[in-house]
Amino acid sequence: MMRLLQVLLWLGLIVSIAACRKTPEPAGLEHIARLEFEIEEAKLASVHPEYFGDGATQCSGRGLILQGFGWTLDKFSKIEYIGNINLKTVTYYVYYYERNANHGQHAIMLLDDVCSYFGSYPVKDRPRGVIGNDIVFNAPKRFGNSIHFAGISPPAKVVIDGDIANFSR
Repeated sequence: MMRLLQVLLWLGLIVSIAACRKTPEPAGLEHIARLEFEIEEAKLASVHPEYFGDGATQCSGRGLILQGFGWTLDKFSKIEYIGNINLKTVTYYVYYYERNANHGQHAIMLLDDVCSYFGSYPVKDRPRGVIGNDIVFNAPKRFGNSIHFAGISPPAKVVIDGDIANFSR
């Protein structure tokens, strides 16, 4: 009788273990899509700076990434407000992006609304500031020392300190 009770308890344990098992992992493309989603969620969870800007113009780092900002945002990243460029139909908010890890990354970011990412230029150094419709850099004028805005959109290609920088979204 005791032996029968032990066998029944043992069988009950096996049934309860089987009932608690996880469902099998999805196969193929569904599994890959789920993993890619989890990786993207992890990237968004570790965005730094989490917020940038001041007061009413404070923006989300996550929001930048979701809008197509392609530069890395992590603990080595910094975003600094530089100024505004006011054109007839649009105001561009100019920010300097810097990341110092193994290799430095630097960019001028443009937002065409308070927190709406419009695009960026890769650059080597922080600009001096915004003067009128120009983003001005510490470089000799003959090698290119500004990004000049005329019309309603940023120039597609500029030369800054001898380097060509293409505007990208």
